[in-house]
Amino acid sequence: MALLAAARSALAEGYLQTAVQFVARARSGWPVPAWLDHQLSLDESRACLAAGDIEAALAAAKRAGSDTSLEAAATLAHAWVAAGDATNARRALEPALAAHGAVPERVRLQALLADARLSYGTGDSVRGHRSFASALRLAGREQLRLPFVMERAWIGPALRRDPGLAHACQHLLALTLRHDHLPAPPQIPDQATILAAEPLTGRELEVLRHVSGVLRNPEIASEMHISLHTVKAHLKHIYRKLEATHRGEAVRRARQLGLI
Repeated sequence: MALLAAARSALAEGYLQTAVQFVARARSGWPVPAWLDHQLSLDESRACLAAGDIEAALAAAKRAGSDTSLEAAATLAHAWVAAGDATNARRALEPALAAHGAVPERVRLQALLADARLSYGTGDSVRGHRSFASALRLAGREQLRLPFVMERAWIGPALRRDPGLAHACQHLLALTLRHDHLPAPPQIPDQATILAAEPLTGRELEVLRHVSGVLRNPEIASEMHISLHTVKAHLKHIYRKLEATHRGEAVRRARQLGLI
């Protein structure tokens, strides 16, 4: 349980690989009870998704029992959204959205956020606004901030296009909208000093902003009117300059440095 709590804390703070490591430690050396393995798989899926490893996120959500658990189905839906598969995302979300009062509020909140993300991403801003507003009302009863912080990668860009919601619930979304609130990990030297010698170019920053909005490489290429090869080249330079190994880590470090 302590390792599960530590994994969730690391996930909320943006330390994604650390969260995955805590999950692995919690499973190591003993027969994990089914209920705990279920929760660990959910957190593993969320951490992998935030780190940009969509295949691992899908596998972990399915392992959690997405056919029998509405929470696992909602988690799976988030992964399908990131994978660009709107059909499977909608299919996974339908039971949780249709259950209304029969589903725990935390699960319905997660489903509403997934539906908002999917709707904004597919251009249905009306449904996106409606689902996000419902999520805010649901979270407001108990002042639940953590689900929004954990979804900050897409919520920030979405609210810039729908500022009325952000203004109405500033108290609830304060941490989500403050991208610079994450402290540097204690074991990592001052990253600002490390990166000062080689700043990102304007095009690299533009690519990084698109990455933080959870766009895939082909979508970034289309938005910037450049080739997919050029996008990959920019990402390679970004990873080197930020000393990152994947998209999620690059975004986190860029936010710590105030670059995006």
